[in-house]
Amino acid sequence: MDFISFPKRKYASNEPFTYTILPSPTSVRLLEIRSKLWGRTKYSFHVVELAEAPTFDIVSHSRRNLVPRNHIILCDGKILKICGDAKDAVKAGRDIGAKASRKTKTRYIWIDSVCINPEDAMDRTAQISIIPDILKKARNVIAWLGKKDAFTSDALKALKTLSSVPRDEWSNLVSLDWDYQKKYFERLNIVPLQLRSWLSLIAFFNRPWFSGIWAVQEVTIGNNVILSCGNNVVPWEMVSKTLSFLTHTGWYKELHTNHLTDFPGDGLIGRRLKKHQILLNSDTGFKMAVIQLESTRAGSESTQLLPLFRYLLRAHRYCEVSDKRDIIYGLLGLSRKDSLPFTKFPNALSPNYEIAAQDVYSTVARILLRCYGLSILSDVQDSVASIPNLPTWVPDYSVPRRPLPFSMRGDCSWNACGDLRWRPEFSETDSTFLKLQGISLDAVCEKVKQQNKSLHPMEFLDGVYEVAAHLDPIYPLSMGGK
Repeated sequence: MDFISFPKRKYASNEPFTYTILPSPTSVRLLEIRSKLWGRTKYSFHVVELAEAPTFDIVSHSRRNLVPRNHIILCDGKILKICGDAKDAVKAGRDIGAKASRKTKTRYIWIDSVCINPEDAMDRTAQISIIPDILKKARNVIAWLGKKDAFTSDALKALKTLSSVPRDEWSNLVSLDWDYQKKYFERLNIVPLQLRSWLSLIAFFNRPWFSGIWAVQEVTIGNNVILSCGNNVVPWEMVSKTLSFLTHTGWYKELHTNHLTDFPGDGLIGRRLKKHQILLNSDTGFKMAVIQLESTRAGSESTQLLPLFRYLLRAHRYCEVSDKRDIIYGLLGLSRKDSLPFTKFPNALSPNYEIAAQDVYSTVARILLRCYGLSILSDVQDSVASIPNLPTWVPDYSVPRRPLPFSMRGDCSWNACGDLRWRPEFSETDSTFLKLQGISLDAVCEKVKQQNKSLHPMEFLDGVYEVAAHLDPIYPLSMGGK
């Protein structure tokens, strides 16, 4: 058998594209897309002041695989290398934009992985600083989720079903049992979801864009968010209603493959559902980043206020980033500027990609300690920090915080320090040190088993009584909450 080899595609020019310096901090590069004859497309950069920019769309995609940049588009007649996901995202933005403005042959998009010089830290600093303004100026935010897969069709049907449940019926879902959900949907004249649909929904929300830190800004500040998955266009309103329903009812907690193994019915039969079976056998569920994404957007919409910086850091430390600094910088643009820490330190925090991640996180920790006191130390992760050389007292907001501190598990009535207040004192010679004074009162040598589903209530109470019975007399039992 003879194999025919095809020569590599030749371009009119082998000259690589070189980014030019933007004329001002408020300038942007828009990718101009011009439709030519025979379906050909011409790309070029259009540099303009943001305030004077023509109508454009923001195109977003997952930042998980920004390298290698081994895909090519011709921009201004020169070779511009971009990552594969960016190339697909540009195509999606081009096609959706063409439907929105059929009569216009020239369209503009802004996509950060293409319109920002990846080799220039100053350029990235300037552009990231004005992303909130870019989002407000853009007509649409088009989020490319990725190509269609075996789960897409069922996932979109599930989104349509769950988003159709009337809000005043949410409180009537009194049980998360799978048998009860059938009765619940049938009462509303809605066809109940099958196992394959729930699995497809899990797969859909595990697409990397939903867990990215920049998605938080895009859905909270952006205008008319549109999701693109393969050739399917999904309005954000449908996704938002689905996430709100799952959050309000607590159903998202059940959407884990471990809880779906005993789903009633015939299960997954047939070769077409092989990937569904593989997913069912995995350890996959809803990510907290997805739940917090909708929570922040909905909270900002209902209050007409941007969230507090401290809240955002705690809520979105489940997000994924390709650059650890993006957790901080992505949330700065989304924070209220009329509250702490900005009212006390108005110029202390701003994007700067010439500073190492270790220094960025250390600066944030020092500022928050001066604003909120030692409670910030509760944000420090128990696992090993993902940022090299990070001081042990500095929270790494790019990793989850497990287990949760006592202050987030209910009311805390203790106050060991009384009316004493800590005065921040940082080492002037070594910024990695935090000076503290304290007294060692005692050491924990025994604890009660944590109450959970696998522990019988009486076992938990027996443990409490046993530990209390051996308390030293210097620890009187609490009376009246004092």
